[in-house]
Amino acid sequence: MIPDRFIVTGIVVRVVFLFLQGNVLENLMDALLGGFAVGGGLLLIVLLYEKVRQKEAMGGGDIKLLFLTGLFLGWQRNILCLLIACVLGIVFAFVFPEKRTTGDEAEEEDGKLFPWGPSISAAAILTLLCGSE
Repeated sequence: MIPDRFIVTGIVVRVVFLFLQGNVLENLMDALLGGFAVGGGLLLIVLLYEKVRQKEAMGGGDIKLLFLTGLFLGWQRNILCLLIACVLGIVFAFVFPEKRTTGDEAEEEDGKLFPWGPSISAAAILTLLCGSE
Protein backbone atom coordinates (compact mmCIF):
# COMPACT_ATOMS: atom_id res chain seq x y z
CA MET A 1 0.00 0.00 0.00
CA ILE A 2 1.47 3.33 -1.05
CA PRO A 3 -0.50 6.17 0.56
CA ASP A 4 -1.57 9.00 -1.72
CA ARG A 5 -0.19 11.56 0.73
CA PHE A 6 3.34 10.30 -0.04
CA ILE A 7 2.75 10.73 -3.77
CA VAL A 8 1.26 14.21 -3.31
CA THR A 9 4.15 15.22 -1.03
CA GLY A 10 6.62 14.00 -3.67
CA ILE A 11 4.89 16.03 -6.37
CA VAL A 12 4.98 19.17 -4.21
CA VAL A 13 8.67 18.64 -3.44
CA ARG A 14 9.39 18.17 -7.16
CA VAL A 15 7.61 21.41 -8.05
CA VAL A 16 9.71 23.27 -5.48
CA PHE A 17 12.91 21.74 -6.85
CA LEU A 18 11.91 22.72 -10.40
CA PHE A 19 12.21 26.36 -9.41
CA LEU A 20 15.44 25.83 -7.49
CA GLN A 21 17.16 24.05 -10.40
CA GLY A 22 16.76 26.81 -12.94
CA ASN A 23 15.80 26.23 -16.58
CA VAL A 24 12.28 25.54 -15.35
CA LEU A 25 10.59 24.88 -18.70
CA GLU A 26 13.11 22.28 -19.90
CA ASN A 27 13.15 20.48 -16.53
CA LEU A 28 9.36 20.58 -16.35
CA MET A 29 9.01 19.00 -19.79
CA ASP A 30 11.53 16.26 -18.90
CA ALA A 31 9.77 15.61 -15.58
CA LEU A 32 6.30 15.40 -17.14
CA LEU A 33 7.52 13.20 -19.96
CA GLY A 34 9.25 10.94 -17.43
CA GLY A 35 6.13 10.63 -15.34
CA PHE A 36 3.59 10.19 -18.10
CA ALA A 37 5.69 8.10 -20.51
CA VAL A 38 6.55 5.37 -18.02
CA GLY A 39 3.68 5.69 -15.54
CA GLY A 40 1.07 6.27 -18.24
CA GLY A 41 2.50 3.63 -20.55
CA LEU A 42 2.48 1.07 -17.77
CA LEU A 43 -1.06 2.09 -16.85
CA LEU A 44 -2.23 1.39 -20.42
CA ILE A 45 -0.53 -2.02 -20.43
CA VAL A 46 -2.06 -2.93 -17.07
CA LEU A 47 -5.55 -1.79 -18.11
CA LEU A 48 -5.32 -3.82 -21.32
CA TYR A 49 -4.11 -6.89 -19.42
CA GLU A 50 -6.88 -6.55 -16.85
CA LYS A 51 -9.47 -6.18 -19.60
CA VAL A 52 -8.27 -9.31 -21.38
CA ARG A 53 -7.67 -11.48 -18.29
CA GLN A 54 -10.56 -10.15 -16.17
CA LYS A 55 -8.36 -10.03 -13.04
CA GLU A 56 -6.26 -7.44 -11.24
CA ALA A 57 -2.75 -7.22 -12.64
CA MET A 58 -1.07 -4.51 -10.57
CA GLY A 59 -1.93 -2.15 -7.77
CA GLY A 60 -2.43 1.51 -8.54
CA GLY A 61 0.18 2.54 -5.99
CA ASP A 62 2.98 1.02 -8.07
CA ILE A 63 1.91 3.00 -11.13
CA LYS A 64 1.66 6.22 -9.11
CA LEU A 65 5.11 5.56 -7.64
CA LEU A 66 6.60 5.08 -11.13
CA PHE A 67 4.92 8.32 -12.19
CA LEU A 68 6.57 10.05 -9.22
CA THR A 69 9.99 8.57 -9.98
CA GLY A 70 9.56 9.85 -13.53
CA LEU A 71 9.02 13.38 -12.25
CA PHE A 72 12.36 13.23 -10.47
CA LEU A 73 14.39 11.10 -12.89
CA GLY A 74 13.15 12.18 -16.31
CA TRP A 75 12.07 9.77 -19.01
CA GLN A 76 15.41 8.14 -19.82
CA ARG A 77 16.43 7.36 -16.27
CA ASN A 78 12.88 6.37 -15.36
CA ILE A 79 12.98 3.67 -18.03
CA LEU A 80 16.22 2.46 -16.43
CA CYS A 81 14.48 2.61 -13.04
CA LEU A 82 11.62 0.48 -14.42
CA LEU A 83 14.05 -2.14 -15.75
CA ILE A 84 15.99 -2.28 -12.48
CA ALA A 85 12.72 -2.51 -10.53
CA CYS A 86 11.66 -5.48 -12.66
CA VAL A 87 14.96 -7.26 -12.03
CA LEU A 88 14.83 -6.51 -8.30
CA GLY A 89 11.22 -7.69 -8.16
CA ILE A 90 12.14 -10.98 -9.82
CA VAL A 91 15.08 -11.46 -7.46
CA PHE A 92 12.84 -10.63 -4.49
CA ALA A 93 10.24 -13.18 -5.67
CA PHE A 94 12.89 -15.91 -5.93
CA VAL A 95 14.58 -15.11 -2.63
CA PHE A 96 11.30 -14.87 -0.70
CA PRO A 97 8.89 -17.28 -2.40
CA GLU A 98 5.30 -17.31 -1.21
CA LYS A 99 4.11 -20.32 0.71
CA ARG A 100 1.23 -21.99 -1.12
CA THR A 101 -1.71 -23.50 0.68
CA THR A 102 -3.88 -26.45 -0.26
CA GLY A 103 -7.58 -26.73 -1.02
CA ASP A 104 -9.84 -23.79 -1.88
CA GLU A 105 -7.32 -21.27 -0.59
CA ALA A 106 -4.78 -22.44 -3.20
CA GLU A 107 -7.06 -21.34 -6.02
CA GLU A 108 -7.35 -17.88 -4.51
CA GLU A 109 -3.57 -17.70 -4.00
CA ASP A 110 -2.78 -18.32 -7.71
CA GLY A 111 -3.23 -14.69 -8.64
CA LYS A 112 -1.74 -13.24 -5.47
CA LEU A 113 0.48 -10.26 -6.07
CA PHE A 114 3.65 -9.44 -4.18
CA PRO A 115 4.60 -5.88 -3.22
CA TRP A 116 6.59 -4.21 -5.97
CA GLY A 117 6.85 -0.80 -4.29
CA PRO A 118 10.07 -1.62 -2.38
CA SER A 119 11.68 -2.77 -5.63
CA ILE A 120 10.67 0.47 -7.35
CA SER A 121 12.02 2.53 -4.45
CA ALA A 122 15.33 0.64 -4.40
CA ALA A 123 15.59 0.95 -8.19
CA ALA A 124 14.99 4.71 -7.98
CA ILE A 125 17.79 5.06 -5.44
CA LEU A 126 20.14 2.95 -7.58
CA THR A 127 19.23 4.98 -10.64
CA LEU A 128 19.90 8.25 -8.81
CA LEU A 129 23.29 6.99 -7.61
CA CYS A 130 24.47 5.15 -10.73
CA GLY A 131 22.17 6.10 -13.61
CA SER A 132 24.05 8.98 -15.19
CA GLU A 133 25.86 8.89 -18.50
